[in-house]
Amino acid sequence: MTASPSSSPLKKAGAYLVTAQMAGGNLSRILVWISDTVIVKKMLDKQSLYYVADAVSGEPIENAQVEFFGWKAGSRSHRMSTSGT
Repeated sequence: MTASPSSSPLKKAGAYLVTAQMAGGNLSRILVWISDTVIVKKMLDKQSLYYVADAVSGEPIENAQVEFFGWKAGSRSHRMSTSGT
């Protein structure tokens, strides 16, 4: 199977749910993010430098307010016992 190029009517930044249906009924959905902004991270000694820019021109975005969030994933042992009734 090969992919064929296609054009998209999506021009503005945002999140879009794209749905496609193949001949014969196979249906596929995917979330597509289109961004007009990029963030570049550079590791420095004991700190990080972030550069926020326009995704097309590369020009810096002045006074950009950036919020970061995250979580730590890990594994843990959990045992459960049940008693018969």
